[in-house]
Amino acid sequence: MPVAFVSTTGEGDIRADDLQSWVTEQLSRMYVPAEVHVLDQLPMNRLGKIGRKSLKTLADAGA
Repeated sequence: MPVAFVSTTGEGDIRADDLQSWVTEQLSRMYVPAEVHVLDQLPMNRLGKIGRKSLKTLADAGA
C-alpha cells in the first residue's frame, strides 16, 4: 500500500486530508497514496539521507 510522508518548512500548516484530496485530483489513481502522514521533520540516516527504514517503521505503526 503506497504511503506518503510530507515535511514542511514551517510556513503554514498542511493537513493530511487536504493534501490527500489535492493529490487525488492531480494524479492518476494508481499513483495516489493510500495514506498521507505529515511530519515535523523527515528522519535521516547517518549519511544525511532520508531514513527509509525509519519511514517504513512509522508506516507500519500508523504514524
